[in-house]
Amino acid sequence: MRLVLASFVTDILAILMEAHPELAMTVDLSNTTALHTAATQGHIEVVKFLLSAETSLATIARSNGKTALHSAARNGHLEVVRALVATEPGMLTRIDKKGQTALHMAVKGQNVEVVEELINAEPSSVNMVDTKGNTALHIATRKGRVQIVQLLLRHNDTDIKAVNKTGETAFDTAEKTGHPDIAAILQEHGVQSAKSIKPQATNPARELKQTVSDIKHEVHYQLEHTRQTRKRVQGIAKRVNKMHAEGLNNAINSTTVVAVLIATVAFAAIFTVPGQYVDNVNDIPPGQSLGKQTLRHKLHL
Repeated sequence: MRLVLASFVTDILAILMEAHPELAMTVDLSNTTALHTAATQGHIEVVKFLLSAETSLATIARSNGKTALHSAARNGHLEVVRALVATEPGMLTRIDKKGQTALHMAVKGQNVEVVEELINAEPSSVNMVDTKGNTALHIATRKGRVQIVQLLLRHNDTDIKAVNKTGETAFDTAEKTGHPDIAAILQEHGVQSAKSIKPQATNPARELKQTVSDIKHEVHYQLEHTRQTRKRVQGIAKRVNKMHAEGLNNAINSTTVVAVLIATVAFAAIFTVPGQYVDNVNDIPPGQSLGKQTLRHKLHL
């Protein structure tokens, strides 16, 4: 039944977009596209259809900076995540306004396969931090996702010494948020409290590299957003011109109809001379005009 319904929906979409291709780029007040909605709800057939129509849809973010990949990852829709990554791999490191990647969103959920898919596709994302300095391990720990924490710890690239902006390692976060089981797992893998970690000497080159990377992502986001905005404006302009042309044609057609009606009435009036139905003038009663007799005759009819 689900497959039949999905097929029906895609058929309807195909008909609509054949008539109005620009519908794929339509957004609501929060800049949410149809692709974003379909990805959030896990409608893989609709997602594939929309991506086949316009691949750039995968790059459009909502007003909060979240792309369709962010939402699909958060809700654990594995097939949708795969489709979006295959279409736009660059979205793996795309951040929202809180500095969160799709992996940050995925570890908040409970689908371990989605987390593994994202890490395998972009290993470097495992240590990317949000605006609060949290890695995926910090967030998974805070959410109490035991299986996801274990998965992250199995990856050699995971920085177990990462400290967020509040001075916490993942172990500190586990203790603070009341997850003793996760704290024990972290300890088994060598994750210590920030108090036990010796301060590392600052690395200017590394900081510069990170700054450049952040700027690059931000510039890319702004350029992409500008491009999409320009494209939507052009689409709207085309629709307005089309509506104007259709309105003009309708006005011309309406004027033509009115002209025909006027001509018809005028033509009929020529042959509807008052009194034309009276064959014998002598039949008109005394005191009545030809026109009055005609009117009475018409009323009688």
